[in-house]
Amino acid sequence: MSHLSPCFQQNQFFVLVEYLTSLHEIYPVRHEFAGYPAAMTLADRVHSDHDIAPLEASKSYPDSIEKVLHFSGKARDIQDFEQFLEQAQAANIQNLLLLTGDKLKEHHNGRDGQPRSRYLESVNAVMAAKQHGGFRIGVAFNPFKYVEAERDAQYLKLHKKVKAGADFIITQLGYDIEALKQAKSFLTKHNYSQQILACVMPLTLGRANFMVKHKVA
Repeated sequence: MSHLSPCFQQNQFFVLVEYLTSLHEIYPVRHEFAGYPAAMTLADRVHSDHDIAPLEASKSYPDSIEKVLHFSGKARDIQDFEQFLEQAQAANIQNLLLLTGDKLKEHHNGRDGQPRSRYLESVNAVMAAKQHGGFRIGVAFNPFKYVEAERDAQYLKLHKKVKAGADFIITQLGYDIEALKQAKSFLTKHNYSQQILACVMPLTLGRANFMVKHKVA
């Protein structure tokens, strides 16, 4: 039984464990992590532009397991997204993380004889999902920007995502506690009730020492 829906409803601390569909393996699904409720989330084309789609990968796990599916807008348009929403609803998927996505590894700029690569903006995807109805909508946010103009741009886009209908927020990967506190203060200041989750990754001692030495967020 999934703990995810009650955690959202009760504003309870929980852990999402991200699964990469590029690995082509079926892994055990954790329902608890360090004593806290845990659930699975399926990433969209992280290693390759041709990774298995999260919706397809989700079929390898029992329907009883509640999932968060990523949808990246890279190489997609609004028609692709509307089709995804119909398929997700038919599969009883309710939790989505909507991303514009990084640049395609096989990006085309329109000058090589092939059509320019398309990217569906996450704000537009949030609006479409909200209009469709039936989903809990997550968005990404990067609080780890230290040039004022870049930081302001991130917060402005977060405003737009929340106004468009986002229900929860997941930060980009980072470890700067002060930046995370600032993000939480921002939500409180603007009376936004959306839950925010911090994205972290276990580090080896060597990598952790490198990040501390070079002041990587």
